[in-house]
Amino acid sequence: MFKIRQMDTNHFQDKTSVKNEIEINSVAYRFGIIAAFSAVFVSILLFILNYEFHGLLKWMPIIVFLIILLVAQKQIVKMNSSYAFSFGKLFKVGFIISIIAAIGMLIYFNIYIQLINPDFADKILEISRTEMAKKGLNDEQIEKGIEMTHKFISPTFMMVMSFISSILFGSITSAIGAAIFKNEKV
Repeated sequence: MFKIRQMDTNHFQDKTSVKNEIEINSVAYRFGIIAAFSAVFVSILLFILNYEFHGLLKWMPIIVFLIILLVAQKQIVKMNSSYAFSFGKLFKVGFIISIIAAIGMLIYFNIYIQLINPDFADKILEISRTEMAKKGLNDEQIEKGIEMTHKFISPTFMMVMSFISSILFGSITSAIGAAIFKNEKV
């Protein structure tokens, strides 16, 4: 006559899963913003100190971004130690951080080349010319090289490539971090 209905525990697990997903995404957004501001800060510092084109230092903003991405993945797993993190979930967290940071860095880069350092492209050409001369190229070869370089330093092209490279490096780092920090226990 009366059937005792068994309580559906999956319903409660789904709500908990959604809540955890929302919390994890909000933490990822915050770390994305932190990564963007940190990379921008390092870029501004390099500009002020006139080291923006020097050797490995020119890569410091992207290195800072990638380190923060890895730290974020580790922290998210540590903060939610009872929650299982598959490779895919942790990669998604890193990818969200990469997208947010790349957007922030893109906005900064646009401001940088338009307002802060409008001579950026000219400096790149000057450095390219100097490097070619150091390699012993003649004037004709240098001019051809500068002509080719000039095609790739339009503000739009540089912004698009900056965004794509940030996403690419962020995705690779997210995959590495996800492989290292995944926690698939249930």
